Amino acid sequence: MNKKIIKKELADIFTDIEIVPNEELENGHIELSSYNNIPWDDVIFAGTALSSFLPMFRDIKGSMQVAMDGLYKGDALGKVGTLAQAKDGKGSLGTIVDDNGKIIGQMRWTPVDGAPMNINATMPINPTTLVISAVVIEINMKLDEIQELQQEMFNYIKDKDRSEIKGSLHFLIDTLNDYKFNWDNSKFLDSKLNEVQSIERLAHENIIFYRNQIAKKVSKQDIVRFGANIEERVKSVEEDFKDYKLSLGMYSFAVYLEVLLNENFKEDYLRKKSTQIHDQNIKYRQLYTDTYNALKEYSTNTMEQKLLGGLSLISKGLGEALKNTPIGDATPIDSFLIDGGNSIKNFGNEISDNSVNRLIDSKDCDVRIFSDSIDKISTICNGSMEFLFTEDGLHFRELPS
Repeated sequence: MNKKIIKKELADIFTDIEIVPNEELENGHIELSSYNNIPWDDVIFAGTALSSFLPMFRDIKGSMQVAMDGLYKGDALGKVGTLAQAKDGKGSLGTIVDDNGKIIGQMRWTPVDGAPMNINATMPINPTTLVISAVVIEINMKLDEIQELQQEMFNYIKDKDRSEIKGSLHFLIDTLNDYKFNWDNSKFLDSKLNEVQSIERLAHENIIFYRNQIAKKVSKQDIVRFGANIEERVKSVEEDFKDYKLSLGMYSFAVYLEVLLNENFKEDYLRKKSTQIHDQNIKYRQLYTDTYNALKEYSTNTMEQKLLGGLSLISKGLGEALKNTPIGDATPIDSFLIDGGNSIKNFGNEISDNSVNRLIDSKDCDVRIFSDSIDKISTICNGSMEFLFTEDGLHFRELPS
């Protein structure tokens, strides 16, 4: 979409704001605990465009020199009289006359450089800055969760030769951290957007690749299955899931930044981007579930499992047979053999579980933090919000529709 069109639509969204004094707030009748409360000394205001909200910048008191271009002052040079009137009656001449109309001198004119003016006023609030401030604050409130996900990705790639991925992840992190300082800087937004979209495309290609890799490995059938086969296959699939998880995290992060950098806060666009992340997350969880179940079934049909299963049946069968004989009734041998058969079966199941349970660490790839944050941004930009300014800070909340 053309940048000029986007900026106009952005302005249309943000200027649909009514700012009124709140008598209840002034009277102390509002409970601020129901608001998002950001104190003025919060780091989010320091050095950013949001500092325009700080009382020290909004309240202007003092004096200034007001330009007086085109204004002159006259000096009668000690002559006492009045200025002669123009013949048409419109204005005065520079000639000084006495009470009898006699010319007694000429006025001397000099330009006025400036004049001091006392000021005591409050700067108006820019609606765009107001709404963007809520967006930036929303980002800041999610930073801890985002950084936790980032650290998980770094932990996986730190011991691998993934310099390109490391570089891309650092780029995404730096872009997010710098956004609050540059949200109104078109050069910053455009240059970062191109790189973010490139990372997004590559991450999406990797998602497709690793999904196909996992599906191929899980669907492969062996005529004869051994425990070593399942162990090797689970390990290989586990590595693919880690790469899949990393790619999905990078993709979701990039989509989130694309929303911020694209300056498009229309409801339909934000819903589309949030849905992209949500759908990819669902696909990941579904593939994990299908893979776990398939490998679980595969691991219970190895040669070792069948052998252990046979021994279990023999032991239990012998125990049951002895139990039905006089000797069996008189000794604990039958119980020992039956319990032994159950132990062999449980041991086989434990081997199977231990192999497949390696995948559990890959169970969740909770990128919902990004889709949830996009949904929140949509509410801020397209819903009804209430902002309050007090001596303590900025307060805002969503109003019921």
